[in-house]
Amino acid sequence: MTYSLNTLNDDAAHAAPSGFSRFAQEVALLLGAAVLLYVWLLLLTYSPADAAWSTSGSGAPIRNWGGRLGAWLADAGYYLLGASVWWAVWAASYAWFVGLARWLRGEAVPVRAA
Repeated sequence: MTYSLNTLNDDAAHAAPSGFSRFAQEVALLLGAAVLLYVWLLLLTYSPADAAWSTSGSGAPIRNWGGRLGAWLADAGYYLLGASVWWAVWAASYAWFVGLARWLRGEAVPVRAA
């Protein structure tokens, strides 16, 4: 017979999330996935010919798959951060995958004391 290494500890910090906290974690993961997918789509379909925040464009229809808002957001991201905007997207994607791994393992989201 085998036991978990944490069998004898009745520690609330190691308890699996349940109820509202589990639901909130799932909703945050779904919304985060949707936002990340949208941002990836915006940046991958960016075109300098689109009318956006820092340019008036070429007068042609907008080619960004996110529409006018997508063209504006992608242009603002590239204008403010340059190609480094991809580092922010990669970091956000990494944080999302860490959250997904915690959810799949059934771990509680760590709460930091101020």
